[in-house]
Amino acid sequence: MLKDKDIQILQAGERQYRVSDSDGLYLQVSVTGRKLWRLKYRFAGKQKMIALGTYPATSLKDAREKHYQAKKLLEQGLDPGEKKKIDKAAAVKASREASNTFKVVARQWLEKRKSDLTKKYIAKITRCLDTDLYPTIGSTPITLLTPKDILLPAEAAQSKGQLVKAHKIVQIAGQVLEDSFIRGDIPIGSL
Repeated sequence: MLKDKDIQILQAGERQYRVSDSDGLYLQVSVTGRKLWRLKYRFAGKQKMIALGTYPATSLKDAREKHYQAKKLLEQGLDPGEKKKIDKAAAVKASREASNTFKVVARQWLEKRKSDLTKKYIAKITRCLDTDLYPTIGSTPITLLTPKDILLPAEAAQSKGQLVKAHKIVQIAGQVLEDSFIRGDIPIGSL
């Protein structure tokens, strides 16, 4: 079993080499001196390997914890490498959705149209977005919006007798969504 002081003194060699810790966990030292945690394991009769991080960003203790978690997955009949890929894809999707909220997309849409509109009309659209749409649907990822979400702020204006405002809310939201469809932010059939 490795100790932290053993890892610190490891130096680059002419070729990369491995220093084992235990049960498939090892540290790979590259020719540049970079130290990478790896885990070798068998799943469905095949030899596999996953990266667990770089040293010192991933400490010996952290690497052993990741090793332990991977072994737990194996005991449950799950491939830790596949789970890592699924988790990474989910994180990328969540990040993409967070950066594609209605508010972000609406701001991009308005910025793109500014040269075609008067300052007075831009102010009107901005006011509608700021007061009616952003508070209710601004933080919602564009791909998760439903027609009902868009109608809520319009219905609130309509219930106050503000029919023109209700129409304007739906019109602006529709234009933002249409632009998002055209750019490919929203897959066809998601609304």
